[in-house]
Amino acid sequence: MASKQASMSSQSPDVSDVVVARAGRYYRFTHLLMGVLLLAAGAWFGYDGWFGWPRENIKRDGIQHKIDDLNTLLIKDHANEDIQKQLAELTVARDKLTKHKGLDIPIQRLLSETLPIAGILMLIWTMYNSRGIYRLEGNTLSVPGHSPIDLSQVMSVDRTKWKKKGLAYVHYQAADGRSGRMRLDDFVYERGPTDEIYGRICRHRGEAEED
Repeated sequence: MASKQASMSSQSPDVSDVVVARAGRYYRFTHLLMGVLLLAAGAWFGYDGWFGWPRENIKRDGIQHKIDDLNTLLIKDHANEDIQKQLAELTVARDKLTKHKGLDIPIQRLLSETLPIAGILMLIWTMYNSRGIYRLEGNTLSVPGHSPIDLSQVMSVDRTKWKKKGLAYVHYQAADGRSGRMRLDDFVYERGPTDEIYGRICRHRGEAEED
């Protein structure tokens, strides 16, 4: 009995022992970078759709009109070497330009309008999803979006995604009747502290950390 009590005591965290998991740097960096890239891509497509490609079409059409005029002149004076030379030079210049037709430009413009919105939403979601901290102080667990609970109020821990994704859901029932589900995600928040919090919850409940 004495040894069992000693074992249980060794598993109980000291009330002064605090574990804090902040937003994961890798998670924030990759997702914020993706948001910035979407904004940049929107600007790129916007330039092509509203300025670059329409100007290229106008320039190409202008060259084509000159080629048509020279072809008309060449019919009347097919041996004119000066006309032939101009025609050859203009043909080369025309072929270096792309003719953007059909849905090419409308699609570029659509992307220029939707990608920045997606980028802004990505930035907002990243900051919201990784807001605050996980904190376990003694037996008191705090997770963003929830009021602090005592580990004795944990009803169950869904560990089905923990082994592969580092994702667990802590179901609780507070003394005042509140119930909810806290998410522990060691990709979104710092892995080491998050894993330590998860392990302490499991040990407090006398459960294995992995199924």
